Amino acid sequence: MLAADELAAWLTLAHTPRVPASAALALLAAFGSPRPIMTETAAGLEQVVGAVAAQALLQSRDTVAPRVEAALAWAAGNARLIVPFGHPAYPPALLTLYDPPPLLYVHGAIGALHQPALAIVGSRNPTPQGNDNARLFAQALAAQGVCIVSGLALGIDGAAHRGALDSGGVTVAITGSGADVIYPQRHADLAAKIVERGGAILTEWPLGAAPLRQHFPQRNRLIAAMVRGVLVVEAAPYSGSLITARLANDIGRDVFAIPGSIHSPMSRGCHRLIKDGAKLVETPHDVLTELRLPEPGVEAAPGAAPASAQAATLTVCANHAPAVRPPEPAATHRPGAAIPAPNAATTHMLDALTAHRRDTSTAQPAERAAIRPIHAGTTQSADAPAADWVDAAAARPTDPLVTGHHARRWRYRTVTPGDARRGTAAARAPTRRRTIGPWSSARRRPTYVAAARNTQAGHAADAARRATLEAIGHDPVTLETLVQRTHLDCATLQAVLLELELSGTIVALPGGRFQRA
Repeated sequence: MLAADELAAWLTLAHTPRVPASAALALLAAFGSPRPIMTETAAGLEQVVGAVAAQALLQSRDTVAPRVEAALAWAAGNARLIVPFGHPAYPPALLTLYDPPPLLYVHGAIGALHQPALAIVGSRNPTPQGNDNARLFAQALAAQGVCIVSGLALGIDGAAHRGALDSGGVTVAITGSGADVIYPQRHADLAAKIVERGGAILTEWPLGAAPLRQHFPQRNRLIAAMVRGVLVVEAAPYSGSLITARLANDIGRDVFAIPGSIHSPMSRGCHRLIKDGAKLVETPHDVLTELRLPEPGVEAAPGAAPASAQAATLTVCANHAPAVRPPEPAATHRPGAAIPAPNAATTHMLDALTAHRRDTSTAQPAERAAIRPIHAGTTQSADAPAADWVDAAAARPTDPLVTGHHARRWRYRTVTPGDARRGTAAARAPTRRRTIGPWSSARRRPTYVAAARNTQAGHAADAARRATLEAIGHDPVTLETLVQRTHLDCATLQAVLLELELSGTIVALPGGRFQRA
């Protein structure tokens, strides 16, 4: 455990408003450790980071005590660590960032942060096929010893974490909130399982920090840096997952994408990535081949890269800092166990950071450099509110049975009750004419649909048809898969499929598969 005064210095440096990570690193480079920074005069601070950041640091010195007490109480819990920049447990993969966070909060096994890792990201509102792909890819890759990294969000993120746990593998969730704030709340049980089974929850945000929208693009940069590659399973054209892919490409990571149906809006982001140079993958083996990971049980050849990123950091800093034995990969922090405070290695870590930046800026493979920046100006994230995802929400008809798969427009006339009773020509003359898109809740539905919904049987049949269409998605699917996705009995499902096939909504394919027409 860090001493209280040392922890206070790190907390002040890491979490003072208007002092970004780049300014904190500049201060560490100038003063060597946080303690001298806390006693430096305003004039001395201004020479390094300017007047605004200097004044912010001076003002925060008097308000840090409650945060120190809260951090000490949190870190006293089981498997909880506060890891400062320059500490032997700090993930060296983050050195490839321009602004690595000065302080990390880790809940779980610290060894999980030093394993070969792959990020699996995608939409918060995936199709059934996308959800299955994320889980199956994560399950297969985790079984091969790959740590699965994602953001604990709904949709693809959650499926990836669960897939890794299903195979007994390790997964790391990087969040955009404080370590004591699980977001979304419905993933609280999933977060607990990640920690229990040898994984970790990682964040750079202070305790109690809310999951604000602006936190998630910064969270995405940590996801991109912690891994060897990023796999985008499904993404809309303006998905926050594309930000993660762009950031990964910028720092020399591999970018993979799974193709999908040309009719699915959730595949357009992946298709754009592939057009821009991302690697198309169809099986987990494709990813393993590109990552060039050794098979489980095969020892690395002499002279090969260190088995963990922890060892890689010590190799980089070998000329500057004394050797420190890294923790065991599966070890977790025991309550009350002491963590040595960072020493002069902080300064040498900054030298390593500079070396990493120089190496990665000149040695990127051509295929990585070929990927052009994607939506560089967007700030949307994978955890943004659903209302902001207009491309995904507006692309799905609310009533496929009425509108069909393709867009149609309905026009109708509004008449007075008197005109309707008289049956005159006035009833046929429009007093108001409106054109409403097929996805508007205000449109008039055909008479036979409205009549069917007046009965309980009509409601149930309509719900079954819509559930079946949603489960079919945009790719061929078998009857067994539809039974699992819809939870309908086989007889009811077959009746619904026959009705949809006769109406031309779906087609039956060889091998007992079904697809949208």
